[in-house]
Formats: sequence, C-alpha cells, structure tokens
Amino acid sequence: MRVVVLTITFYRSIEETRFHLACQLIGNAVAMNYGVILVDGSPDQSIRDAFQKIGADVHQQETQGMGPSRRELFTVARASEAEIFVWVEPEKTDLVRLIPKIIAPIDGNNVMIVIPTRTGRSWESYPQFQVASEQEANAVYVETTGKHFDPMFGPVAFHRSVIDYFANCNPVEQFKATDGYIQHFAPLQAMTQGHGITSVPVEFFYPSVQKAEEESGFREEMIQKRKWQLDQLVDGYRLAANTLHLPLHA
Repeated sequence: MRVVVLTITFYRSIEETRFHLACQLIGNAVAMNYGVILVDGSPDQSIRDAFQKIGADVHQQETQGMGPSRRELFTVARASEAEIFVWVEPEKTDLVRLIPKIIAPIDGNNVMIVIPTRTGRSWESYPQFQVASEQEANAVYVETTGKHFDPMFGPVAFHRSVIDYFANCNPVEQFKATDGYIQHFAPLQAMTQGHGITSVPVEFFYPSVQKAEEESGFREEMIQKRKWQLDQLVDGYRLAANTLHLPLHA
C-alpha cells in the first residue's frame, strides 16, 4: 500500500524555524518509506533544493493564494500511484509516527476519510490562545455538521478514490466561504455523497520550539492569525452546512 504525505510550504529564509521543522517532517516521512509530495511557494530556490535532497517530490507553486495552491497540490497528487494520502501542515513533525494509526480505518469501501482527533495530553502541548480559538471553532463544526471531529487539528487522511473532492474543492464557488482551508470542506462534500468518514484519537505533540516562538516574539501576530482563522472557518462551516443541508440526520 503506497502512502504519500501531502503538504504546502512557503518560507522567506532557510533561517526560519518553520523551514527546519518542515525538513524534519520530510525526513521522518522518507525514513518511514512514505512518499512526500509538496508544492512550495518560497522565493528562494535553495529551499526547494533542500526539500528535494531530503527526498520530497517538490513542485514550485504556480498559483497564488492558499486555496489555489492546495488545489494545485491535490491535482499533482492525483497523478501519483498512491493509494492513501495524508494531508498535513509541514511543521507537524510528530505526526509521521501516528500515520499507521490514522490510516488504519481506511478500507477503500466503507471508510474513505479519517480526520484524527487530539487527546487531552495533545491539547496541553499547544499555546493556550490557540487551544481557545480551535476548540471554539471545533464546537461550531460539531453544531453545524453533526460530526464530533477535530478539523482544527489539520491533518486529513483519505483514499485516492475521493481525491477529486479535494482537487476540485472551491469554497468560494461552492459555499461562498473564504477560499483556503480545503481539507476542512472537501470531506463534508464527500460525506454528503455517501463516502464514509471517521476519526481516531491520537496523542500528537506540538513542536516545543514553535510553541516557544509563538508565545514570545510572535505572540501578537499569532493571536491575530488565530482570530482570523477562527472567524473565517466558523463562517465557512455555517455556509457549507447550509449549502450541503447538514447535519445529514438532523
């Protein structure tokens, strides 16, 4: 069974902590014999060269914006021979060790998509302001979709037979929501078309070096980012649920 990790990267410098975390994630995945496909929009070619040397299949980003770049990634991935894909933000280095547990329910028949859920210990590893905003967004997701998942965690694993939902997902056109977090909306579309979706609990730990940065020098910037993310996704969940007539069993 061929498993491929999918991600998007953008760094202004090889000095960034997040760049080094992305290198670690790629290395961890390659060491576990997972493929890695990424689309990178960094202005510095040396960043793409570094990822390539570690073992990733690197594609330079051709479209601007979060949503277009993710559709670009999923379109590239569609041409691969992978059976299962795991979307993950590139700094979540600890996730690689959890992939076997995350993908275990995917059988290509009843279950096509898995959205992992963080345990209590996992939440304790996060900056507190991020915990507050993500739990608030998750509560709205549960309320609007009827699914007790943890979409704000980020990672999503799925069978190749549903990749078109990800490659073609456009929240603006389909729901009048902000274009960006495709991995939150594509599973909802697939679910309404009868594809099985489930969750598994995982004890993931947020990178301590990233937490330290975000709670000190980048604190105000990150608080603003989390607030923007919360507002966009809460609005998006409600718009998508209305369009897709969720929850399905109200």
